[in-house]
Amino acid sequence: MKRLCGWLVVIGCRPPPAPEPEVRTLTVLAMNDWHAAFGERETAGGAAGGLPWLSAAVQARRAVHPELLLFDAGDGFQGDPAANATLGGATVDAFALLGVDAAAVGNHEFDHGPCQPGVCSDPHPLRGALRAAVARAPYAYLSANVTTAGGAPWSPPGVASSTMFTRSDVRVGVLGLTTADTPTTTKGAHVADLRFTDVVAAAERAAADLRADGAEVVVALAHVSGDCRDRAPDAPCTPDGELGRLLTELPHGTLDLIVAGHAHHAMQGRVGGTVFVETGAHGAALGEVTLAVSAAGPPTVEVRPAPLWELAHAPADPWCQPEVAYPTSARPVGGVPLAPDPDAIALGDHLGVWRGEGCHAVGCLDAPAARRSPGAADSPLGALVADALLDALPSAQVALQNAGGLRAELAAGPVVRRDVDGVMPFRDRSQLVELRGADLWRALEIGASGAHGLLLPAGLTYTVSAGPGRPRDLDGDGRAALWERARLCAVEVGGVPLDPSATYRVVVSDFLLGGGDHQALGLARGVPVAEGPPVAAAIEAWIADPADRCRAVPTTPRVVVQDCDPRP
Repeated sequence: MKRLCGWLVVIGCRPPPAPEPEVRTLTVLAMNDWHAAFGERETAGGAAGGLPWLSAAVQARRAVHPELLLFDAGDGFQGDPAANATLGGATVDAFALLGVDAAAVGNHEFDHGPCQPGVCSDPHPLRGALRAAVARAPYAYLSANVTTAGGAPWSPPGVASSTMFTRSDVRVGVLGLTTADTPTTTKGAHVADLRFTDVVAAAERAAADLRADGAEVVVALAHVSGDCRDRAPDAPCTPDGELGRLLTELPHGTLDLIVAGHAHHAMQGRVGGTVFVETGAHGAALGEVTLAVSAAGPPTVEVRPAPLWELAHAPADPWCQPEVAYPTSARPVGGVPLAPDPDAIALGDHLGVWRGEGCHAVGCLDAPAARRSPGAADSPLGALVADALLDALPSAQVALQNAGGLRAELAAGPVVRRDVDGVMPFRDRSQLVELRGADLWRALEIGASGAHGLLLPAGLTYTVSAGPGRPRDLDGDGRAALWERARLCAVEVGGVPLDPSATYRVVVSDFLLGGGDHQALGLARGVPVAEGPPVAAAIEAWIADPADRCRAVPTTPRVVVQDCDPRP
């Protein structure tokens, strides 16, 4: 009997196992670079995105996770021409409809500049439109690395460096970051009095402040450079650029999650202890991340990303078809049956997204105008736009259009105004300048570096090395950035080699003349001679053939990439 009791002591009197620690979970939805994409985007298999479907998708996830957080990583204000007319106001309405909780300030949030009569009334001479839009947003706009010229945080009403949420009993600190390249990727005049500081240092400071205020999880909404498109096919996604620096240079535990934007690249992964997600662009996909936070002891955080939800569906938008109504019945969207949100349809109708002024007939083209010819550096669309600029200011010898400024392509056949506005959504205006040959060479060299995309010409041809180029420190800051790579081998103007000492009359946009795309050492050195029409108006005028014929899309090569030695 005593032996039996001894066994009972050993077996039955052992302390019970410690209970598993309680775990609190929270869902985060991610989007970026929406670019006022009220309408769907055409894809090879049909369509993707569109506000009615994006809103339905968010509602479907919110029905499962009522306390989810929806974050946007910037560049929502610039895009659809009907929305652009509101100078960012339409995007605020759309994000309020979606239930966005916080958004990063992207470089294109600065595009609209001052207010216009009848649209907004903020008196700021450089950024009235942005200030008016964010001031009425029912969610936070965030940027921790933008300061005034004197070093004070830039914080107009509606903008902060960070904010805090408590959802599902989890305290989530959120900070925003805006790429340091912003002065060269928006109109420089709109941000001339601001400073865009290093994103890594700013993130470390803001995250420390959030942790000190009790944040258990810290999320960065980072509108920054960097992607992993150059990786080997089977290699993990390790981004470069500013995003890569945030992932590799910050102390371990600084950030738990980065919702990224700016690259328009669908990617996600984990570097060290930080998960990152970027969904592509234009609301064509949603990211979803689960945050699991322990309740016992010092909180531990597990971040689990789900595969991106591609919002692919059959085409639905009634582009310029007044007799066609937007569908209301459910259809598969990325494999999930969803009915489009009627409130989103009503907002798009109110703005005239699918009909209205954008349906004004412009003319027609005899062939598609693609942004890039397959297997070549040339751009039929770029040549068309450059020819249009040369026609608009006929005393010029040369016209140049930056490749990054062309945001859509033109199909063969009839062209309406919204097609042109899709190509050139920015309010860029043409400028005729006188430019020294040496500065014209430098401008083409900067464009050929690979940092922003080629300058697409009319009136000249040039040859670029197929190799990576020769690094040079053009601005004297002690390092050779991507835009400082020399790849230019030869330039001819009107069939004659460029003369560095000659003066040329060149048509450019006010964006490039203001130093955009790192042109401070190139096109920004031009001396203004005359102002021409808006670039979009020049394109319309070129397509509108007076004889009602379809205009022929230019096909003659203007940029050649081959093995050659770059000249200094």
